[in-house]
Amino acid sequence: MSKYLSMLDAPTVVEGEAGRGPSSQVLCPSLGIGRGLVSRHISVRDGRMLCICFWKSEAACLSYFDAEWHARADTLWGDRYQLQITAFETADAA
Repeated sequence: MSKYLSMLDAPTVVEGEAGRGPSSQVLCPSLGIGRGLVSRHISVRDGRMLCICFWKSEAACLSYFDAEWHARADTLWGDRYQLQITAFETADAA
């Protein structure tokens, strides 16, 4: 069974910084908002944020990281962010 991993690497922007509006964390999926989100882990270091999420399915992951999300990310970070989405196999319990 395939599950999906998303890795978002972006500058840390605080709310309202330089007139940009939302903070970096606002663009990270959170449980209850990101349907199909299994877990989320965020680390901030040296002015950069790494947000790693595990998803139940590709559809769930891609429904969160849709065109609207990418437009907001481009406004907030420009070309200074990277988003990787990767499938991985899980073993079924016996």
